[in-house]
Amino acid sequence: MAGRKRGSSPDEFSTTEVAEATGLSARNAAYVFSEGFALTLRGGGGAGHHRVTDFRGLTQAAVIAAFHSAGVELFLAGRLVVELFEEGLDMEEAVNLHTFLHDNSDLIRLTRGRKGRLVDPLTCHRILTQNSEAYGQLLGAHKGDLIIEILDRRYVFINHVTGTGDSWGLEDEGDTTPFIKISNWTRGTSEVVMEDAGHTLLGKMPAEWWAARQNSFGMIRANISLAIRRSYRAMDAIKGL
Repeated sequence: MAGRKRGSSPDEFSTTEVAEATGLSARNAAYVFSEGFALTLRGGGGAGHHRVTDFRGLTQAAVIAAFHSAGVELFLAGRLVVELFEEGLDMEEAVNLHTFLHDNSDLIRLTRGRKGRLVDPLTCHRILTQNSEAYGQLLGAHKGDLIIEILDRRYVFINHVTGTGDSWGLEDEGDTTPFIKISNWTRGTSEVVMEDAGHTLLGKMPAEWWAARQNSFGMIRANISLAIRRSYRAMDAIKGL
């Protein structure tokens, strides 16, 4: 594999690199960062000022790309990602790397920082790549992967892959969580309204949401954990790691 370019940090990425790693076009990647849907560390603000990001911006862009490739307009995909992370979705949970540690004490030790917390997701990804034969499984769906489902361009649910051979999660009422409701989703408009789903009782969702789940005529699904892991793998290849 080719070595890393001189002066190119393995932990910082241009929007061009992010585009290549996520599958976004260069123009769409630039839009995602200029609109603030993904984190910019520095740069931007005019022609010739290239934006630079880190694993956080790469993670956000990967999720946006997953929604966009599933048929969600780029603007709404960006809004959805902002909502996801502002509502408290943890990036470590989103990438779903902890399930690959398999109670392996050596891997757990390698992936823990000074205070015993899991290192950032990209660093954890690199450690697993270098030290785990099972890491090749990361290129496919895995137990615990986070699934986002959008029903009838209105109801957004959070779901998880539940085990081997189950790439999309279960369909029972207690196995998925209402997240947000989208209003005024029409092509070409930026006047999209997103409302929180409100309180959901354990194992029981509001009747409106359960009825929508049972009777929807269209669904968009994205395994965002898998999309993020593949973007990390692609970025490491771009960086020559």
